[in-house]
Amino acid sequence: ECLKMKKEMDFALSGEIKIDSLADIAEVALQQDQFTLAIKYAEQGLELILPMHAQNVRFYCILMRAHNGLDNFDECEKFFQLATEILYHHLGQSHPLHVTVYSLMSYLLIPKGKFEDALYLYKSALLCS
Repeated sequence: ECLKMKKEMDFALSGEIKIDSLADIAEVALQQDQFTLAIKYAEQGLELILPMHAQNVRFYCILMRAHNGLDNFDECEKFFQLATEILYHHLGQSHPLHVTVYSLMSYLLIPKGKFEDALYLYKSALLCS
């Protein structure tokens, strides 16, 4: 099954590479617990975008989830910081996209026992919505 998915991804990426396609493929890899593959495609997408571009937020969220799946929580926190910096830079501090990023990080904090941090982010997400 993994080989079949890789062939489909390679076929989808033949020709001109589209940023949205890379993100979609990384999402599919995440759904199948192919965390290393998700990281590969997310990093490839980030290479094609300027560092502070708002579209990077989607790739950072993918990287947060993938690194969480590999128990690399320090990387999750790093990509959370990068995502929030871009959001503040482009969209201000109360844009609805903060809800997605804060909620994702909260969800990742709970299994680590960081309940106060998770609660703070959930409350921040509610304020943004």
